[in-house]
Amino acid sequence: KVAILPRTKQDGEGKPIEFFHNPKTEALVTDFERAYGFERAGMTSWVGNSVTAVLTRDQIAVLARDLRVKQISDDENNTFSWADSTSGGETILWGHQAVNGKVRTVSNNRKIYVIDTGVAYHGDLNSIVQRLNVACGAYNCNESNPSIYPLVGCYPHSTHVAGVISATNGNGTGVRGIYAGARIVSLATGIRAGGDNCGPPGSDGPLTSATGYGLDYVYWDALYNNAAQLVHVVNISANPAGMAITSAGAQPNWWKARTAATPSWVFVGCPVECADENDGYRQYPGVFIAQSAGNRSIDATCNGNSNDHYTTAPAGAPDPYDGIMVVGALKSDGTRPYSSNPAMPAFSPSIPANQVSTTVGSNFGSCVEVWAPGDAISSTWGEIQPSSTLVGVTYNNIVSASGTSFAAPHVAAAAAYYADAFNLTSPGAIEQKIRDNFSSVGGLNMVQLN
Repeated sequence: KVAILPRTKQDGEGKPIEFFHNPKTEALVTDFERAYGFERAGMTSWVGNSVTAVLTRDQIAVLARDLRVKQISDDENNTFSWADSTSGGETILWGHQAVNGKVRTVSNNRKIYVIDTGVAYHGDLNSIVQRLNVACGAYNCNESNPSIYPLVGCYPHSTHVAGVISATNGNGTGVRGIYAGARIVSLATGIRAGGDNCGPPGSDGPLTSATGYGLDYVYWDALYNNAAQLVHVVNISANPAGMAITSAGAQPNWWKARTAATPSWVFVGCPVECADENDGYRQYPGVFIAQSAGNRSIDATCNGNSNDHYTTAPAGAPDPYDGIMVVGALKSDGTRPYSSNPAMPAFSPSIPANQVSTTVGSNFGSCVEVWAPGDAISSTWGEIQPSSTLVGVTYNNIVSASGTSFAAPHVAAAAAYYADAFNLTSPGAIEQKIRDNFSSVGGLNMVQLN
C-alpha cells in the first residue's frame, strides 16, 4: 500500500496549492488537458471522476466524442435548503435562518397588530402587550360580553402567527420569532357564538366586516394613542372575500362612514394629515400592512377581481410605495409550493397531523410583491386534540403548519425591525427598505433582515 499524500501546485501568482487527488484520476485529467488544450479549475477523484474547466464550443464538441467522457454539463449555482436547528433547547426556525431573523433590542412603543382569531396565552409569547376583541365594531367588545366576544379565539391560528413574529428569544424552550420580542396587539375578530373562530382546521374564518373593524381600530389607535408618531405594523393572515379597495387617488374624507365589509387597505396604510373636529388637525402616520397572498395556487393578478388578497384599484401593478405588501410562501428549498390539483397539495402537512388543513399551494403572480418562508413553519399553538385555545389557559405546545398565513408574519416582523433599526417614519419608507434588501431565491424576491 502506498500512502497518497497531498501534492502542491502553484497558482497564477506562484503560491502553492495543496491537492489530495487519486493519482490515476489526476493523470487522466492531465491527459485531457494536454489533448484538448484546457486548464482545470478544479476536479474530483474520490466521489467520482470529474474536472471543472472553461471550455470553448469547439472543445465541448470534441470532448463529447471522447468515449471516456460520460457527461458534459454547465456549472451552475445550486438551490439551497434550510432546516430547523436548536440552540439551548430552543428551536431556531428554518425561516428565521433564511431571512436572517433578529431580536428586538429597542424600547419604543411600536406595535404589530395581529388581526386574526385572538392570540392565546402561551409560555413562549411574552410579547403580547394587549388583547382586544373588535368583532362588534367597538373598542373592546369583550368588555360588554366576554362570553360572546372572547379575547382568545377558539382556533389557534392567531397564536401560531404571533409566534412566527415574536416568540421569545433565549428562554430555552419553544421557538424563536423572526423579530423576537416585538410588541404585539392581538385584535380578535370573531365571536364565540356562531362558530366564526371555532371549528376544525380549514373552517371559515372571521367575517370580512370584522377585519374592517380591526383596521378601523388600528387607524384610531395610531391617530390618537401614538404620541411618538411611530409607524405601526398590521398582519392580516386571512383572505376575505369582497375586499373593495379605495385607491389612493380617490380616498374619502377620513371621518366619513365606510361599509365595514369593504375595508380600505390603502386608506389605512396611507399617512395623512386628518381634520379633527375638536382640535384642528392630527398627523396620522399610517401603518405598514402585510397580508397573505392566499393558498389556492392561482395567479393573484392585480385585476381588482380576486377575493384572495389586497388588490389595487384601478387595475395594475402593486404600488411599491404604498406600504402594503402581499406575501407568497416559499418552501425550505427556496421553491414555491404549487399544485393545480387540490387532492395533491404542495404544502407540507401539519405536525402533529390535522392541526391545519393542508392547502393546495401559494398564490403567485403580479400582485404578490414579496416571498417569505411559509411551509412547515413551527410556532406556538394551543391544544393539540381537539385543536383549540381557551381564555385563561397558558399553553406551551408547538405545531408545524404551512400556508401563506405563516409567510405574511415574516414580512410583518421585517417591517417592524426595519422601522426600529432605521427610524423609518412612513409605511412607504418601510416597504422601500424591504425591497432594497430583497434576497433572490430561485428568481423570487424573498424578504431579508439586514
